[in-house]
Amino acid sequence: MRKLIFFLFLPIFFLLVFPKGESMVLYFLDLFRQLLRGENFVSYYHSLFWRQYPIFVFLSFVGFLVLIFNKKKKEFFFLLISLFCYVFMVCFLGEVPFEKYVFPVFPLVFIISSFSLKQISSVLFKSRKNILFFVLVGFILVNGNKFSLKPKAFYSLNFDMREIPEIDYKGIYQVVKEKTTNINKQDLAIIEIDADAPAWYLGEGINGFIPRKDSLSAIDVGRGYNRFVSLDEFKKIQKEHRYGFVNLIEHNFRFYPEGLVEYVRSNLKLEKKQQYAPFSPDWNYWPVELYSWGFSGSDLNK
Repeated sequence: MRKLIFFLFLPIFFLLVFPKGESMVLYFLDLFRQLLRGENFVSYYHSLFWRQYPIFVFLSFVGFLVLIFNKKKKEFFFLLISLFCYVFMVCFLGEVPFEKYVFPVFPLVFIISSFSLKQISSVLFKSRKNILFFVLVGFILVNGNKFSLKPKAFYSLNFDMREIPEIDYKGIYQVVKEKTTNINKQDLAIIEIDADAPAWYLGEGINGFIPRKDSLSAIDVGRGYNRFVSLDEFKKIQKEHRYGFVNLIEHNFRFYPEGLVEYVRSNLKLEKKQQYAPFSPDWNYWPVELYSWGFSGSDLNK
């Protein structure tokens, strides 16, 4: 009874002493509403595993069947519950789907797949089961597209699912550097959804602003960067800074304040436009547009 009381009291105590207890309550309420609305990422992770790793999904299924037939209940339930809990969490409790969130699942999948290959080898070739096991593993490696036998100059982050924009930030900020060599940095504003990029290429102390429609206005997120949530706030930033650049990434348009993209395209000067990064494969399409204001010929409406 004492243990039951302890575990019931523990989450209440946690919410009371945790610095952001109220935020945690709101977070879990949002998750509960999300579950009631039927919002989940099952289709995303189904596409990831079934389209990109079908052989391992099949071998994992065979492995579970073998565990059942061999009456290895502890191993079966341990692996099944571990996989189910984690997959349920990323599918139903996550905010956004990402392949990196299921990385912890892969070791378990590979273990179960190896167990399946071992059992298949034992059934087909009892006297030379170890040799057949390595032959099957080698066959999967040679015929798959997940392993590289020779070094490559570039490894795409989006081989399985197109999630992370591959953009030539160095080329974009080279344009910014060339145009801002002789100006006061305090007069310059950089509008960029990724706060790390300007700090990396231009150094610390840049007046950077992050366009996010889902955040509070003027929240400092480090390195002096602030967020703005509306087109009116962007116009205010434009008035307060004589010079500025806006880096529009098509992949992130869904995060931008309403009307921002249309306004920038209509009123600012296009400095650089790129569909593919020079180092990225042809199929990796990530459009990006760099606009400016305050420089000679930058403001089209003046």
